[in-house]
Amino acid sequence: MYRLQTAHTIPIGVPRQAAAAAHESLAGAAAAAAGLPHGLGSALLDTARQAFTHGLNAAAAVSIVVAATLALLAVVLLRDTRPTAEAPQAAETGAIAAAAGGCG
Repeated sequence: MYRLQTAHTIPIGVPRQAAAAAHESLAGAAAAAAGLPHGLGSALLDTARQAFTHGLNAAAAVSIVVAATLALLAVVLLRDTRPTAEAPQAAETGAIAAAAGGCG
């Protein structure tokens, strides 16, 4: 997302080498902006920050959709699942072991 966004929004007048650095990463944009005149460097850095934020928001939205889908899938698939008879026995065994360990 970041590279796609920066490919279309690099300010006019930014040297090709600085634009290439900004296209690679936000850190590259910051380093390139430091070597440019104040107005142009500031515009490049603002563009890179906006592209990074846009990509971060898109990744968060996709993550939310995936998590919600997996949660819904788990509810649907596990809705009719009943606990096995071993579950209470395991809990009792763990409680007995904990009590025995606590007495010594």
